[in-house]
Amino acid sequence: MALAVDILLDGGVVCIPTDTVYGLASCVDNELGINKVFDIKGREFSSPLPILLASEKELLKYSPLLNPTAKRLAHFFWPGALTIVLEKNEFICDSATGGLATAGFRVPADRAARTICELVGGAVTGTSANKTGHPAATSASEALSQLGDSPLELILDGGSTLSNTASTVIDCTNDVPIILRQGAISVSSLEEVLGKEVKFNEGS
Repeated sequence: MALAVDILLDGGVVCIPTDTVYGLASCVDNELGINKVFDIKGREFSSPLPILLASEKELLKYSPLLNPTAKRLAHFFWPGALTIVLEKNEFICDSATGGLATAGFRVPADRAARTICELVGGAVTGTSANKTGHPAATSASEALSQLGDSPLELILDGGSTLSNTASTVIDCTNDVPIILRQGAISVSSLEEVLGKEVKFNEGS
């Protein structure tokens, strides 16, 4: 764990297990590490990277506007497979979010992932560990198979992930929450917690 933290603080990238798939972690305030993530994945720089948090309380550090909807969803579903899109602040590099003023935040269920977030300041990037267009890795061996010849510095072996289903993504930047991607958290579960219907982004 200490080696992983040292690599991240030095602008490197570490592959870590989460509750869904393995993710590529870099410090959210380090342009060098963030650029390496895009390089490793072969991903367009305009595509935002999801942000993993150590805990629900860290959201206050990285998002300036927390509405009641976002707070309620975070309280009920974190740690877990729900990504909540909110406005971000200057602590997250613009390059990490493809130049967008928003970011997708999640607290993973995996304890090691949360510990790493905490030790580097509260948050890391958490995009899936794979080459763009290929299946996301659900084990250290799968990550190594795809990314072994990349600038990735370390893969933490936490065994197979609990699920290979991606997180559900919900936009909470406006009064009406909008599902951007259906995933591990069902729409009915979200509506039950919120006590109202949620809308769907076209194509989600």
